[in-house]
Amino acid sequence: MARRASWLVARTWVSAGLVLLPMAGSMGCGALLPGAGGAQESSLETVDLTVTPVDNQGRFGICWSYGAVGLVESEAKKASGESFNLSEESVAFYFLAEMIWLTIQDSKGSFARFFELTSRGFNEGFFARIPHDKKKPGQRDALDLIEHYGLVPEASWSFKITSVEQRSNLMRALRTNAIRYLNGRDLDAVTIDDIIKNIMVGEGAFPSAPPTSISHGGKSMSAVAFVANILRFQPQNFVALEVGSEAELDPWILAVKRALSSGFTVPFGFPINVERIRGNTFGSDGVSLDDPAAFAADGGHLVLVTDFVNLGGREGAMPEAEVQAEVSRPSSDLDYLRFKNSWGVGAKTDADGRPVSMSPDGYYRLSRGYLVGAARAAEKGYLPLNAVVPKAALAP
Repeated sequence: MARRASWLVARTWVSAGLVLLPMAGSMGCGALLPGAGGAQESSLETVDLTVTPVDNQGRFGICWSYGAVGLVESEAKKASGESFNLSEESVAFYFLAEMIWLTIQDSKGSFARFFELTSRGFNEGFFARIPHDKKKPGQRDALDLIEHYGLVPEASWSFKITSVEQRSNLMRALRTNAIRYLNGRDLDAVTIDDIIKNIMVGEGAFPSAPPTSISHGGKSMSAVAFVANILRFQPQNFVALEVGSEAELDPWILAVKRALSSGFTVPFGFPINVERIRGNTFGSDGVSLDDPAAFAADGGHLVLVTDFVNLGGREGAMPEAEVQAEVSRPSSDLDYLRFKNSWGVGAKTDADGRPVSMSPDGYYRLSRGYLVGAARAAEKGYLPLNAVVPKAALAP
């Protein structure tokens, strides 16, 4: 039975080095082929939010970074009126470097020990934002990574993975570089910078590391200063809410609706089963809400929620008074959440070329029935629902 699994890679030491492998048995956000189209805006419903165009994650499996960066882009555009296309891959680059470092430290030279990248950093780290030492590598969640390393525009640095072969070649190169560099070395002395320079970059791996400084508006600044002073994003203003049971669903839905109605997009993680997708809708028709595999058979996915629609609600942005009335309706009245996905626009297929979904604008819907089924699956140990919301969206 699929349990709370990693969303990116597994890691293990074997005989002479570190092996990075795609997670077995977990489809997650990286196992589907992207849609055919490119970036595109979309019409909105109920609430009118500031969003950036739909993007395409390819085969990297970093939906979690697209959700986090999508929040930053939306907040930056709302604050300054300027649109930013930021590099999601740069966040994933530093996450992977920290995970390699953490594996090295945990292994203590035991090359036979098997490690698995747990939900920390994707699920429990990014979403729950549990108390941890964000200054320690391997314990930083996605928003911590952005605060610590900064962000850069995609035009400054990007690394797209568009095929399984390309991803496999990257992981193979990282393994080869790790064996070459770490063999016989004092593991306790290895730093993040060592890993970036000697394992992550070169020899068939990443061609370079993300730049630590950029130019914006004719001024040179660090990537960290770019986040703080230009994007004006403050991670400490956000918390994450986890749903581990159906009883926790109603207050969670209310917090999400409050965040949306206050002008915030909402990074949202949920267990996924591609068999439940019909067109652009994740639904629950024809399956038992008590069957966890019906909602969590394929790992987890993270998206950016931009809207909610209640039962009987009309389409089209509403006046503020009507929006607040919709927010105050019981959570049981929710029809669906609407989200910006990172699958591009048009059709998305699996590894065998079979169509899985179709969204002309790259936006999808997730029904309340799916939320209920996923919450019940969480009660049985599957991935919980998670949403990152501003602290102001929490009930007093």
